[in-house]
Amino acid sequence: MFIIHCYKRVIFAVFLLPVLSSAQINMHDDDPDYKLNFGFTVGVNSSHFRINHSQAFVESDSILVVESGKGQGFNVGIISEFAFNNHWSLRFIPALSFAEKDLDYTICTGIDANGVCKKELVKKPIESIYTTFPLLMKFSSEKFNNKANKVYVVGGFRYTYDWASNSEARQDDNVVKITKNDFTIDYGAGLDIYLPMAKIAFEIKASYGLVDILVREPNLIYSNMLDRLNSRSLLFSMHIGG
Repeated sequence: MFIIHCYKRVIFAVFLLPVLSSAQINMHDDDPDYKLNFGFTVGVNSSHFRINHSQAFVESDSILVVESGKGQGFNVGIISEFAFNNHWSLRFIPALSFAEKDLDYTICTGIDANGVCKKELVKKPIESIYTTFPLLMKFSSEKFNNKANKVYVVGGFRYTYDWASNSEARQDDNVVKITKNDFTIDYGAGLDIYLPMAKIAFEIKASYGLVDILVREPNLIYSNMLDRLNSRSLLFSMHIGG
């Protein structure tokens, strides 16, 4: 799969980022004269869907369960951060994100001799290649541990465009179509570590989709079982600079 092949590029980026970060200017300085900082980020994500079932699912005798399986992916991006003071800053982190997740359907394929339903699990994999545009406010603590570290919280909104969306694909009973556009609310926390030549941060952030990303087409069997889909993800990141 395309997503798997891209891991080699991410591994290369992990080794390249520390080299590039040495060119960052004032990214570990609290001098208020330097308000704009830049950096790089790389991370892994875990994502799934929040599902609302449709009336067709309630009335269905063949499809017994619809669940969202969790999938893994990764992110790479560029950080632009404007510091208002030593505590508050505004972050813009455009990134390229790869993710894959499943919709799992448990289907009754017939009745055996004992009158028990014979079940089959059908997976509908959904691969996504996102361009993400999050705008986040960051609040940092005072430095501690001999002025080497800061803890912080972040929160804001994100627009996402899915280049791999199948929303314009031809009708196919086996397809679940997902829109190209999504809006999410993001929040999380992290730890800034100040080194002599760079600043490194480790961050965990949750993302909750605000809009329904299901493309409704009643003629598609698997889509017809769903009334609403919302994206959910958890992102673990390492920032260098910013």
